[in-house]
Amino acid sequence: MAYCTVEEGQEGEDQIQLANLDKATYPLETFSTDPHQKMYDTAHFMNYFLCGYKAILAHSPEIKAMVTGKPKGMKILVDSHVPPAAGLSSSSAFVVCTAVTTAHANGVLDKIPQKMLADLTINSERQAGTACGGMDQTISIMGELGVAKLIEFIPSIQLFDVKVPSSCSLVIANSVTPSAKIATVGTRYNKRVVECRFALAAMTLKAEKIENFEDCKYMTFRQL
Repeated sequence: MAYCTVEEGQEGEDQIQLANLDKATYPLETFSTDPHQKMYDTAHFMNYFLCGYKAILAHSPEIKAMVTGKPKGMKILVDSHVPPAAGLSSSSAFVVCTAVTTAHANGVLDKIPQKMLADLTINSERQAGTACGGMDQTISIMGELGVAKLIEFIPSIQLFDVKVPSSCSLVIANSVTPSAKIATVGTRYNKRVVECRFALAAMTLKAEKIENFEDCKYMTFRQL
């Protein structure tokens, strides 16, 4: 379970303070409200916060037009029981939580359709360097209690209810093997994405639909 409390900054206060109950691991961070500020050069957890923040205030002209005045300053306190780097999508959950918090503080949360919010957070999280798909962000935003979902992204985000037999139990567990995704994107996470695209190109070549690997325009096996 994750918790986030937000207090709007004082009038004219152009900064955001992000604190965590686990101060030893996540010390207080203070930064400006500039939506176009630079991401951290290192593999810093704050990049995920900035991804969610930018998803609302930097990547959509439509939302930008809804925001009246300058972006609001915020004082945020975070607590969570989700083990970090355990394969439980904590990074995507953090991005989504940040986006929702930012939209709420700036008075536009009820004006953003869920599918649009999902698209924005998916594309924005890629700024942290991960070639993420989109299932984690989408289900965080559009999930329903007690309902499993099949998620489709082509031609656009669609969710379908999946009936789970009453005799079936779904267990979501800590892998007990921490693996910081942002620290190993090149050797693990993104490498798997590249391998799948390589396999797709190889299959396309075998099917004689292209003459060279570089000519493969397919992004998914379904398209092939």
